[in-house]
Amino acid sequence: MIKNLIIEFSPTVIIAIIIIFSIVKVSIISIGLQKDYFTLFLNSFTFYNKVTIKNTFHERLKQFYIRSNKVNTIFYGLLAFVILLYVLMKSL
Repeated sequence: MIKNLIIEFSPTVIIAIIIIFSIVKVSIISIGLQKDYFTLFLNSFTFYNKVTIKNTFHERLKQFYIRSNKVNTIFYGLLAFVILLYVLMKSL
């Protein structure tokens, strides 16, 4: 029964995670920065390396990079967990 629930609702949970992830990213950009939103939004889905963060002179942009990396870690970990759970239940 639990196996069937996990298999049935995993795609819905994955879509919800992606939507929440996008909303969090847009809110971080709109609160902290007054720059090109679309480019920052698209680039924020990847991790920023330490050299990029260190060489950024704009303090708000530097804080955005740090926050973006933290949010990416949380959401990608959660997404990987749901996908792993789905694959394990599907294989049983």
